Parts: sequence; structure tokens; C-alpha cells
Amino acid sequence: HKLGIFTGATPGQGTYRICFCNGYEYDVNADGRGACRSSDATDFPQSLGLLHLITISTSPVALYPGQSFNLRVHCGSLDGDGGCTGHETARIKLVAMSDLGTKSCKIAAETSLFLKPDNCEGHVINCNLPPTVSNPWLLEWHHLTLRTLIANRVPLAFELGACFCDSDCANSEAWMYVGRLASVPLKLFPDPIHTGLATDLSLEFPSTGSSSSQRNLAVVELKLIYDTAGSLSVENASAC
Repeated sequence: HKLGIFTGATPGQGTYRICFCNGYEYDVNADGRGACRSSDATDFPQSLGLLHLITISTSPVALYPGQSFNLRVHCGSLDGDGGCTGHETARIKLVAMSDLGTKSCKIAAETSLFLKPDNCEGHVINCNLPPTVSNPWLLEWHHLTLRTLIANRVPLAFELGACFCDSDCANSEAWMYVGRLASVPLKLFPDPIHTGLATDLSLEFPSTGSSSSQRNLAVVELKLIYDTAGSLSVENASAC
């Protein structure tokens, strides 16, 4: 049975017990709705097992091009036994949302916007990046970095789909969609900057659903580098 995409789960709170009604009406005098039509627990006496939803989260929550982040895959609830194997053979793959519109994680290739570390190298299933942390309820991949999406010299926001494989990852049927990531560019104002004029620079952090008071501005720094060749980019940002 294919349940589809469930968007109501909170990361780390996704384990549900499957209960079965065998056709007998236990609470006929309580609501008279008939067998299996009541929310009364006595109508569903049998437990068939647990359903673990797989969700994702990132640290930090807001993702910017060139910024290192950690991706977490939550396999059910944190207070349970988890629903994944917890092995280092698990893999992830970030793909373009436009590809997922016409394909699926089984056949979509890794996006070119994924910069490092090396993983699928643009392939569909040949992904080699093992999890940094692996257990049955949580897997983590650390120090991931995305490229900047630029159109007409303007950095753009974009979304990527996260694909996950728990085991047997050489088999395309083992891959599944588990969520999406949003990357937003930082904006520098004014634009353009004119030489010879005193200018107040403003660095705009796009809204991420959290208040600005949660950002430690004391550790934010800005540096301008003379780059006549226009060679600085996310790919060689180590020059900064």
C-alpha cells in the first residue's frame, strides 16, 4: 500500500501504532455506530505493529549557498526503537524539485547544485557518502554544501528534494522521497555600489520563520576582497 507524502509529521515524532478492528462491535451501547466505525479503543483490540514515518531536518534551519550544514533523517520517534536499519550503508541524494515533478527518487539524478562532499557525482544510484551518525532512529550527514543558483548575475532561492535509501542502495527501487530543502541567497544592498561615494552596506537575511533575536549578530562578520577576474565563487570560497 502506498501512503503518499504525509506533511504533518514533526521530525523525531513520527511513529504510529497500527490497530485492527476485527469486525466485532464492542461499544454498541456507547455510540451505536457499528463495528469499526468508532474511535473507541475497544473497537480496535489488535495491534499489528508500528508505522515509522521518515522525515528530515537541517542544522542550521536556514540554508545559504556555500554554508556548511548537517542533514538529519529521522526514522520514527526519538523515544522509540526507530524504523531504519541504522547501518552505514544508508545513503542520501539531493535532486532538483523539477525532476521530481516528472520522475521519482528511483530515477532522478543528483542535482548539480550539490557542491560537496563528493556523493553521487551526478548519477542516479551510485552514491558513496556514508552517514556521519547512524542508528535506527536517526541518521546524520555532516558538512554538506550547496552551490549558488545564479540567473542574469542574480542569486536565486531554490528548493531541492531529499531522497533516502536505507539499504540495498544499488537497487533503484530502494530509494524514496523524504522531504525538501530550501536554500535562500543573502542579499547585499545597495546594488549597484558606486565608487567614490560613502555607502552603508546592508546584508539581508531572508525570513526563515525565526525571529532576528535568535541570530547572534556578534559573530557575523563581512569582508570585501578585490576580485578583478571575478574568480571568487562557492567552489573556491576558501580564498576568503
